[in-house]
Amino acid sequence: MLGHNRHLKISIQNLFFLATFSFVFFQFKVSVRALSLPTYIEDAVVVIEDAIFVDGQVKYSVHGTGFIIQDTIKHISLLVTNRHVLQNRDSIFVRFNTLDGKSRRMVNILKRKDGSFFWRAHPDSNIDVAAIAMPKDLNVRAIDTDRFKPISEVSLGDEVSFIGFPLLGFAGKDKNYPIIRHGVVSYISKENVFSVKNLDSIVFSKDMILIDATSLSGNSGSPVISIPRKGSNRTSLIGIIQGHLSDPNTSENLDLGIVIPVDRISEIMSSFK
Repeated sequence: MLGHNRHLKISIQNLFFLATFSFVFFQFKVSVRALSLPTYIEDAVVVIEDAIFVDGQVKYSVHGTGFIIQDTIKHISLLVTNRHVLQNRDSIFVRFNTLDGKSRRMVNILKRKDGSFFWRAHPDSNIDVAAIAMPKDLNVRAIDTDRFKPISEVSLGDEVSFIGFPLLGFAGKDKNYPIIRHGVVSYISKENVFSVKNLDSIVFSKDMILIDATSLSGNSGSPVISIPRKGSNRTSLIGIIQGHLSDPNTSENLDLGIVIPVDRISEIMSSFK
């Protein structure tokens, strides 16, 4: 990603396969109906910011997106985002919507004095997911874990939305106003089709999802929501935006977003008590 939304480098052979594959699915792309997301999802999405000084005054720059999840059984709340949003930082600023309809900004210290981190990343270094525990008395909405939809229940053609703060994110003065983008599930990997050797690059590995909606700078960490099928009004969380596919030669955005399935989030949650 530009600055934060990293580009995936793939071989010419894989690019040819992907272009052919994408063409087939683009022919059957469905029209996505307008969606009004439940308030608890919209307000669970947070802006992750960096503090910068401009003319001696503190300004805040959007660094990425995250979202709050809660496990009512364990009684824990976590901020979930991408690993690369948190790494190489001692602290971040998190701006979120409170239950009274306002916006609040708080600083999260990421590193202890001994150099260790408060946040935890997925044990597989190729999986770009991390989480940090949030205060239990935080006055904020959250996505409950019973809304998780594992990859085994995700199907090709499923309509999805992801919500976050690309670019400036249009975050208002009194309340966050995230941006929603729509697409469909175009591909679900069954093997390490697009893995690369460069550890600094995004790895598209087994059990990952492609959607035909690209992410932008600042969308790192955006939650991906499954739009209810006809006859249902239940929205579900299927994963988290990792980045987008780009042509390795031109860096052109291929308009395909990479989604890490919610299963990987569940694996991180198991390490919190």
